Amino acid sequence: MKTNILILSVLLNLFIISLVFSQAPEGIKYQAVARNAEGIVLADKEVLFDISIIQGSVEGVDVYSESHTRTTNKFGIVTLTIGKGETSDDFSKIDWKQSPYFVNIKVDGLDIGTSQLLSVPYALYATEAGNVFNGDYNNLTNKPDLSVYITKESDPDFNSSVAHGITSSDTAKWNQAYNSIDSSLSNTMQPVPIKFQGDILYVHPFILKSSEWSPNNMLIGGTSDTDGRLNTKIIEKILVDSAVPAKTCYDLIDFGYDDWYLPSRYEIDAIYKQSYLLKYIDYSSQYWSSTEMDKDMAWQLNFYNGTQSGDYKKRVNTFICIRRDK
Repeated sequence: MKTNILILSVLLNLFIISLVFSQAPEGIKYQAVARNAEGIVLADKEVLFDISIIQGSVEGVDVYSESHTRTTNKFGIVTLTIGKGETSDDFSKIDWKQSPYFVNIKVDGLDIGTSQLLSVPYALYATEAGNVFNGDYNNLTNKPDLSVYITKESDPDFNSSVAHGITSSDTAKWNQAYNSIDSSLSNTMQPVPIKFQGDILYVHPFILKSSEWSPNNMLIGGTSDTDGRLNTKIIEKILVDSAVPAKTCYDLIDFGYDDWYLPSRYEIDAIYKQSYLLKYIDYSSQYWSSTEMDKDMAWQLNFYNGTQSGDYKKRVNTFICIRRDK
């Protein structure tokens, strides 16, 4: 099995992944997107992972080792659980109290790096913490007498304010109301930040539509490879009455911003190479850029394999809107 072209991509994408823990059996969920050095997704490829957990330092003692053989799916994604591979070690015997710990990954025998496990795996250690102080002062033994430190508020401004009337019952009700609100990130979709040439692009999380780039074969002038905002303004002025991608992004008002635009060919390439950050993305589609090739064609990017090419403007492709602060 020879997958040398896979290695660089795994190194780049290794730890931009969610780690999820379960209790029976214990394990660390790991997912990666495999790409080659050009950023092209490697689909349906068999990959061997050798994983070690190291205690103390990068060059410390291996306390656990295992192997996984996995085949990427059609999008180049591979998923495994650290703690459930082929091994003679016992994952449950790791003493997470003896931190720090590091994880080393080898792919097809090539060492691609070691990174420290920070707070995440110690959720496993938290199962051992049932006998510690639960935070309730009244459960303490030999409690100190705090009354000697309590003085009655004498500030006339405070005594005449609304805050003076707040009781412990009021704060209990507020806490109850706050805890009933689902404020998890998974329930709050926001624009996704993407790095691009020292700047930050914000990708709209929902706009994934299909449309022709232009209804007419004509040279418009949006030819910048890097500045989709400039291209969009040029296209919008010419195709002011057309529901084309650039016009749709230009007219978009969402998340308190009205400066959305259709990305240039280099900006859409940056989005593709960081697409593992996006929650909703269609890897089977071709995405329009705002960069014009000639009077008949514009640049598009195929999200299945990462290749860019010209496509006829009257062809219907997917597009997304982005913005930036600068």
